[in-house]
Amino acid sequence: MTRLAMTTSTDCLGVAVETDEGEVFSAQFEIERRHAEELTPMIADLLQQSNSNARDLRTLIVDVGPGRFTGLRVGIATALGLGIATSAQYVQLSSLNILAAAEVNDSTSIAAVIDGRRGEVFQQLFSPSGEPVGDAQVAQPKELATATTQHIVVGDGADLYNEIYSDVSGAEVRQRKSPNPEVMLRLAEREEPVASLAPIYLRGPDAVPNVKTRYQDPKFQSGKA
Repeated sequence: MTRLAMTTSTDCLGVAVETDEGEVFSAQFEIERRHAEELTPMIADLLQQSNSNARDLRTLIVDVGPGRFTGLRVGIATALGLGIATSAQYVQLSSLNILAAAEVNDSTSIAAVIDGRRGEVFQQLFSPSGEPVGDAQVAQPKELATATTQHIVVGDGADLYNEIYSDVSGAEVRQRKSPNPEVMLRLAEREEPVASLAPIYLRGPDAVPNVKTRYQDPKFQSGKA
């Protein structure tokens, strides 16, 4: 059963393909805002490397956030399209859970932190075994960092606000970490498939229609808009 994992919640795009024989092919790149341009070619390239094709896909493992709004939409839309074309089942994972799972060591609690833009971060705490401790939160890093005492702190949010998190007593900030698609393959083994995919946003979108301005436009008022 060929499985495909994809993460698009941060500026680091990641894809992994696992073949029926258990071989794993993966790639991760810092792409900033080019998720839509880069994701499909990356999937096609890894399928080719693994001597697989889209018809072989049976499970699509998707990072559903929280994270970049546009990146999440691109990843979920791509997965849904592949699912319709191949009848593959979906497994969805939290970006924060993926980050934490890569740091599990059975002795130290973990804080996963993703840059949320607007001067905010998405953060969730995890036990040493990787189990969530409370819900994911969104706020300014100064508000959330105090909870990370004696934690391993990981994620691009902690990297961006390194000084804030490093000032917390006993916090160990591990820089330049992004959700890893190979970790997703492992996490998905204990998750149940879902009928569809639902993004985790935690807050409203950055861009919204300016309905008030549109209504004041003379063309709209005259019925020509």
